[in-house]
Amino acid sequence: MAIDAAACDLVNKQPGFKESFLTHHHEPGDDKFAGMRPNTDGPRQLRYAEELGLGTRDYELIQIIIPFFPAAYSTNRSCQT
Repeated sequence: MAIDAAACDLVNKQPGFKESFLTHHHEPGDDKFAGMRPNTDGPRQLRYAEELGLGTRDYELIQIIIPFFPAAYSTNRSCQT
């Protein structure tokens, strides 16, 4: 449940692509799923699943910063067998 809620929130926070199947709801924060399928109510589905006891919509996203080491991605590697 929490991963579904987080995924929906992350998608909806992004701007929509005007040259896509998304016909409206292009602004960040708009419901992109309802913009593609007007009869879809994702938040309602998540609330109902939570009411059924399938999990919780509560989540905390943490940011993981992975350092970039250019030497580790060198294109001068040779395959040795």
